[in-house]
Amino acid sequence: MQKNRILGPWRRSFQWLISLLILLLPWGRIDNVSILRIDIPSLSLQLFGATLRIEELYLLLFFCLILVLIFLLTTLVFGRVWCGWACPQTTLSDLAEWSAGKLKLKIDKYRLQGSSWRKALLHLFFIALAFLVGSNLLWYFIEPRGYFVQLFTGQLHPFALGTLLIVAAAVYLDMAFLRRLICRDFCPYGRFQTVLIDKTTLALQLPESEAPRCIKCGACVRSCPMEIDIRQGYQIECINCGRCLDACRQVMSKRQQPGLIGYYFGVKGDGRRALINPRTLPLA
Repeated sequence: MQKNRILGPWRRSFQWLISLLILLLPWGRIDNVSILRIDIPSLSLQLFGATLRIEELYLLLFFCLILVLIFLLTTLVFGRVWCGWACPQTTLSDLAEWSAGKLKLKIDKYRLQGSSWRKALLHLFFIALAFLVGSNLLWYFIEPRGYFVQLFTGQLHPFALGTLLIVAAAVYLDMAFLRRLICRDFCPYGRFQTVLIDKTTLALQLPESEAPRCIKCGACVRSCPMEIDIRQGYQIECINCGRCLDACRQVMSKRQQPGLIGYYFGVKGDGRRALINPRTLPLA
């Protein structure tokens, strides 16, 4: 990896790719069968053109066990890269902060600051996006075209309508008031990851060997969405998003020097050799 390559555009492109995949997957069909949909009336799972009846769902259980093993190995090796690069919660928080910036609003200590009419516009955007997220969830249970017909004709099942309202309300509250607090204090996946992470896991670090070159500009701290200081060593709140890395590289490139912060396997700089350890081998 080049010492001053900026990773932000790559991260945003990956986030958009994941988001579009989640949004469009329910619309796809193979031989008139949904790519992925749980059909509750027929108690079946439509998966990439095949229909698995309830008596065949043991295949799904086997598939889920494989995913769990992949999840464990991925977390052991890459840590919270999922949180910073692919998690929908991070994408929603990024989108909330980006839209606030476009409306010239500031977010200070998780609170919006600015004119009332700009805040009102932002909250309307949050509400619209919240209903899109709620609808997207239901598309995995109700065929999307049929969903809109039922919604606009008032024929949507009360349970589905209740789910839409609850999910939309939760997403709105998240974007409007919580955002990064979810990642910091409430996310169960983040807590689970902290149990699996060890000294050989991939993490953003400022190596001790690079510390003397630090010019104390504070760009890494200002850019961190979790409001932590990477210079103080690894902290469990870090989501491995790489914003501090980009900020440092941009500052140091002006001085014709490589950035100080990087992704490293192992806190002692063991590199890829750190992957060979008793915790990862049984899952490999």
